[in-house]
Amino acid sequence: MIFLQQLSEIKRSYRHSARIVSRLRRQAKADKIRVTIHGHREMAAENITYDSVREALINGEIIENYVAKVDHAHRERRS
Repeated sequence: MIFLQQLSEIKRSYRHSARIVSRLRRQAKADKIRVTIHGHREMAAENITYDSVREALINGEIIENYVAKVDHAHRERRS
């Protein structure tokens, strides 16, 4: 029973993540990205351009769903 509940929570986290990614892609396509001061500093330190960030947001692929992992670990600790 616990496993099924955890699986359901993980699926819910992935669906939430998919909505976030979809919104980010729409904003990137519309060129409506706001970069924080910290973001600008990190981009400069790594020699990453705004255009490359925008391109990654539009065409990039998620290789690891960190949000689902953190959410699952957080729920596990509360149990």
